[in-house]
Amino acid sequence: FLVTGATGRTGTLVYKLLEERGHSVRALVRNVDKARKVLGCGACDASEGIYQGDVTTSAGLPAAFAGVSGVAVVTASVPQRLDNGSYTFPPGGWPIDVDWHGCENQIEAARAAGVEHLVFVSSMGTTQPDSFLDMLGGGHVLFYKALGEISVATQHAFNFTIVKPSGLLDAEGGRSRLLVGRSDDLAKGKHMTVTRADVADVVASALEMPGHSGNLRFDLSSDPSEAREPGSLAPLFDRVLQLW
Repeated sequence: FLVTGATGRTGTLVYKLLEERGHSVRALVRNVDKARKVLGCGACDASEGIYQGDVTTSAGLPAAFAGVSGVAVVTASVPQRLDNGSYTFPPGGWPIDVDWHGCENQIEAARAAGVEHLVFVSSMGTTQPDSFLDMLGGGHVLFYKALGEISVATQHAFNFTIVKPSGLLDAEGGRSRLLVGRSDDLAKGKHMTVTRADVADVVASALEMPGHSGNLRFDLSSDPSEAREPGSLAPLFDRVLQLW
């Protein structure tokens, strides 16, 4: 497998979880020094499955994608807070660059490499234009994530899974009952958070179980008042299928 955005807070968890489960896994990273710090690599090069590249320009993508059967796309634009309290994005790192064009570049790399399954991490809220998150920094991030989803879902080269998490928490996973929905219907309820660890588990499991997760698009949240069901996540993917 390949994890892109593997040094981000969610991507790192996906990468390490796949490693822990015994899979041969590669990482696509922009910054080798950061990869050494968060992924624990030594040489941090292709000999260790670490590939340096840039999804916004396609640099390094062909080598990273070559020969892998499944890809987790966990790249995302990241807003920067200014001293006056407003937000912006770094040059070349705007949502249009990363969440749309970067996604399309990865789709093309996957198609060229003969990838069989691509899991794309998007966000809840893409059916709700001009929300606070969408307008943060003037980036229209949810609009461009929606375009990324469309690009993933309408290509015909490989199976896909689109995971759209709610508000992300840096907390221990595996505790709360996972909730799935469609078209932001979960946003109407009171459960609007999910841990990054649980998202990573869903993404890794989707790669491991393409027969259950293939060609699904769904919202993901959690209910901390109920314990998570033990065992495989196959029933979760089956619940998604029932939504449609």
